[in-house]
Amino acid sequence: MTSSARGRQAPMSRINRDPSRIPEEVWATAHAKARILLPLLRSGSQLTSAAIADVARQLGVSPQWTRTLLRRLREDPRASSLVPHTRGRPPGTTFLPEPVENAISHAISHHYLNRQRISLNAFVGLVQNACEAAGLPRPASSTIKRRVNALDPMRVLAAREGRRAAREAFGPSKHHFHASRPLECVQIDHTLVDAIVVDEMYREPIGRPWITLAIDVYTRIVLGYFLTLEAPSSLSVAMCVSHMVSDKRKWLLRHGIAAEWPSGIPNLLHMDNGPEFHSAALKRGCEENLIEIKHRPVRQPENGGHIERLIGTMMGKARLLPGATFSNPIDRGVYDSERQAVMTLSELDVWLAREIAEVYHRDIHSGISRAPLSFWQEAIAAGSPMRPLPDSERIRVTFLPAEYRTPRRDGIELFTLGYWNDAIPRLVANGVKRVLIHYDPRALSGVWLRVPGSDEFLELRYKDLRRPCVTLWEWRAARKGLLAQGRRDLDPAARFRAVEAQRRLLASAAEKTKAARRLVQRRAYAQRDQIQNLETGNDADLVALLDAGPPTLLDVEDWS
Repeated sequence: MTSSARGRQAPMSRINRDPSRIPEEVWATAHAKARILLPLLRSGSQLTSAAIADVARQLGVSPQWTRTLLRRLREDPRASSLVPHTRGRPPGTTFLPEPVENAISHAISHHYLNRQRISLNAFVGLVQNACEAAGLPRPASSTIKRRVNALDPMRVLAAREGRRAAREAFGPSKHHFHASRPLECVQIDHTLVDAIVVDEMYREPIGRPWITLAIDVYTRIVLGYFLTLEAPSSLSVAMCVSHMVSDKRKWLLRHGIAAEWPSGIPNLLHMDNGPEFHSAALKRGCEENLIEIKHRPVRQPENGGHIERLIGTMMGKARLLPGATFSNPIDRGVYDSERQAVMTLSELDVWLAREIAEVYHRDIHSGISRAPLSFWQEAIAAGSPMRPLPDSERIRVTFLPAEYRTPRRDGIELFTLGYWNDAIPRLVANGVKRVLIHYDPRALSGVWLRVPGSDEFLELRYKDLRRPCVTLWEWRAARKGLLAQGRRDLDPAARFRAVEAQRRLLASAAEKTKAARRLVQRRAYAQRDQIQNLETGNDADLVALLDAGPPTLLDVEDWS
């Protein structure tokens, strides 16, 4: 029989067996044979018939078979070479003509290993049709599938789903992000809540809210969270940080919760690369409060494992609520999430607070083998250093977006709205040219002026106190609507009238559409939860502070 008829055999290295896969008794026999044969090979003397016969008696085999074993050991001086060969052709032997093998290899490289991710059955048909069109024998489907299944799984996954998927599935495990004490590192992230909420007036569904969560990496304590109908932004981060550093006792009593909930200012905030985590407001707020910022490496979610696990835990609990959306349509099945939704955003807020303070903080966490709250208490009792809690309202303002404005004798203007405080004339008299104005986009009725040369804030209110509180998105929508009507009288009075008209329209539409109900609830909840007036002391004290002389202002970039 010719070599072509026998097929092309794989290299000897592929034929020899892996010692780890050889049965123990077979391996012991092969090893014993090797100990008997090796002295004969190493002697270097002529292999006489008498020497062969002597070794054959020790092995209990014929001299002819002894010569075969010696030849195997000479070619491959390993004990595994003496393992009995199984019947049949060696692994890797192929019987297909070379042009067919080449056609299959070409199809695998160009049609299977790519992002199109063709199915295996479709690929089999493609190869068979290509061979027929080229006048080659049609390979069996099982043969083609064996060629595909013999490929390196990591190579296949990288070619079909990307290197990131291959790295996550087959790459080395990453070191977890660790901390050695409380508040050394706090991870923060957002997610859509896996539950639909209803509005407070009609109790009709308005969609899924967003939640921003912050976890202390060392103790697994949830230091703070923020629930909103707004998409993630620097404001969400500001509100979550404010919740982290605030004394939560009054807040817990307001929610009817009798539990301890720790607070603290972190040394480092660990976040992903979302745009809200690169905002100028966040950067300036962290710099002012001596908080270091660290972003995860791009496309490496394992570096945020603690916050990702917390989000998974909380969303797993949320899927038990009426109106849960579940993680995917298959899990949801025929469950009608909107029809079953009954909780308002305020009620969901209370549920979250209870779930964290009364359940999560007191349950055993598998990552630390104890309850997060007791672990926190132990670490603090052991003398773990903590920075003094700052004024939560003040720190919240430092994280709000801000813009520079020049004080004038008639006040300060921001977004074409006029603001006033009796201390402004003193700023003008002292020659102050630019001041930083912090604002809350959810409530433009008041803004905060950073007093130059100090860490104090001066609260400014509308010059016309009769005007209603508006959100920034309402204010901008009013301008856009007036311009669309061809109006050019864009003075504040006209825009306030447009806001009121839009609110009346939304109120009437709220009975009919979910989008309108969501907008109405968005404004109501945002203004209810707006930042409270910052207590900075008596304005007379600020005037005295300004009387000390013109402050030194530094040129800094506009970080709005």
